[in-house]
Amino acid sequence: FARFRRLGRRGPRRPNIPAHPKSRRGTL
Repeated sequence: FARFRRLGRRGPRRPNIPAHPKSRRGTL
């Protein structure tokens, strides 16, 4: 999601937890 990319690891209410390891975000 582009929204998450902008926020990066500092999500709205989501810490640095790999919700989707296969996703582009993952633990990047």
